[in-house]
Amino acid sequence: MAPAEFERFVVEEWAPAFQDLYPGIEVQVLKGERGGAPGTYVLVFDITSLRVRNHYFPTPGGQSEAAQSLWKECGERCERAQRRFAELVSVTGYSDYYALVRK
Repeated sequence: MAPAEFERFVVEEWAPAFQDLYPGIEVQVLKGERGGAPGTYVLVFDITSLRVRNHYFPTPGGQSEAAQSLWKECGERCERAQRRFAELVSVTGYSDYYALVRK
């Protein structure tokens, strides 16, 4: 898939399904434009606090009942968007970071 097609999918389908799914979590796909990784993408979950993260994802790879309930409410829209996203990207791992200072 061409980068423009992927970006269109993210903007028109994936982001609308996930941006507001979990209160306290902002989801973004960022594209490298300068520096060492131009043309690459990174998926960022900006979570307001460790408390919020643990509310939805209490263990690595685990989801709480609250997270599962929100996912279920989203239904086929989220399922379809996530299936397509998984077909288009390769995950190289993840790390949880937290902000020492927030505005």
